[in-house]
Amino acid sequence: MIANRIRAVFILAITGALVFAASAGLMMVYFLPGPILEERNFTIARGEALPQIAERLAEERIIFSPVVFRWMLRLNGMSRNVMAGEYQLDPQMSMQDIADRFVEGDVLQHLVMVPEGLTSYQIVELLNKTSVLSGQVLTIPPEGSLMPETYSVPRGLSRDVLLEQMSAAMKVFMEEQWPLRSVGPVISNPREALILASIIERETGVGEERGIVSSVFVNRLERGMRLQSDPTIIYGLSNGEGFIGRPIRRSEIRKDMPHNTYVIRGLPPTPIANPGKASIVAALNPDASPYLYFVASGDGGHVFSDNLEDHNRNVRIWRSNR
Repeated sequence: MIANRIRAVFILAITGALVFAASAGLMMVYFLPGPILEERNFTIARGEALPQIAERLAEERIIFSPVVFRWMLRLNGMSRNVMAGEYQLDPQMSMQDIADRFVEGDVLQHLVMVPEGLTSYQIVELLNKTSVLSGQVLTIPPEGSLMPETYSVPRGLSRDVLLEQMSAAMKVFMEEQWPLRSVGPVISNPREALILASIIERETGVGEERGIVSSVFVNRLERGMRLQSDPTIIYGLSNGEGFIGRPIRRSEIRKDMPHNTYVIRGLPPTPIANPGKASIVAALNPDASPYLYFVASGDGGHVFSDNLEDHNRNVRIWRSNR
């Protein structure tokens, strides 16, 4: 009887030791380098359960044991803190490092580049073609309200959310820059500054010219002259879409449209694009110049003049070189 009890205790002790040794071995696997040999992206769907995540990790040979992964996350109180998103996993990441990344929500970021000078319609079209974003844009944002920038976003971010971020970025930048302006009273509020900046943006892509182009338009506004900017006509003809795919016709230059600055005096009623930071700064701080006219130089820049006679000569030179 006593011998049987001793034998039972011995067997239990051996079994316990083996279980402990096995558990310790499994725990060690959690901290060892994993099987992946190159960077891998792994996406956790919103609402996906931990067992499913662990099984997929094992199926894709990212971890050694789904059981150990689930067990250790639960043991550490992390099982309910795994965050949805797309993750970049490094070569030989341990299960511990992977779990930490999932819990910290260190999701992979994608760059969405929005160039300066696009209309709001064009920006929405660009975002609709960006596959990392989600959702549908139902309303085109107001013209000039979006900050062109390179945005870092996680996969699945709503297009509407990104548009809200772009709108907030524009608002913050305008609030920062408006008090720093040197422009005179012909630009009386931030909205007028945005309108002028959008025209500058569409008139020149040469950085060092922005301040001079701004001075031309400000000088004309101060003298009560029409701005006579071709991009404003194009905006009106395209219904805000940005391009018409052909030269402007003479009849269109005379056409009575709200955005036709050959016909109306002063600024058009809205911006004609979403200007970048450099064009906004130029609108608020034009160069000091006597210029009232400019025409393309043929090499990407412009030739400026302070009288109509010189301007007409520059136009003839430009046309002869086309």
